[in-house]
Amino acid sequence: MTTSRSNQSGPETVGIDKTIDLVDVCAVADVKEGAYKLVRYHGTPVAVFHNAGRFFAIDNRCPHMGFPLCKGQVHEGIVVCPWHHWKFDLATGGCFTVSEYDATSYDVIERDGRLYLDRPADGREARLFTRYENELREGLKAADSFQIAKAVTRYSQSGGDESRL
Repeated sequence: MTTSRSNQSGPETVGIDKTIDLVDVCAVADVKEGAYKLVRYHGTPVAVFHNAGRFFAIDNRCPHMGFPLCKGQVHEGIVVCPWHHWKFDLATGGCFTVSEYDATSYDVIERDGRLYLDRPADGREARLFTRYENELREGLKAADSFQIAKAVTRYSQSGGDESRL
């Protein structure tokens, strides 16, 4: 099943309820079965999928090479990145291809006919930052400019403290 794009102009920043840190995505009816909506959660591009009667939200960037996951095939709660065919569980962000490359997933809350994103799982960002720092170290040891650029870009795009680099 191919997902259809709900927002033709790209990711949009949506309203944030600062009292409970939920991001208002849209009306439930705005994301039809088999479709998705692109939004931003505090700057991070997130794809909200409607699949098999449930709503899922996952970082829209494939952790492998950054390709938009919303462009992939979705079937039974799994999205396949169209670039290198890596598979991710929409509920957990778990990568079936290489376990240390999990994507960040977000809880989706339905309330009063609207969809909201909750914050990612506790500790998830810290683990990602550590992984990207380790990738950078390995790239520097190997003098691999591609790996260095990839690690720095991931770290920066994920909101890491660039002064640590």
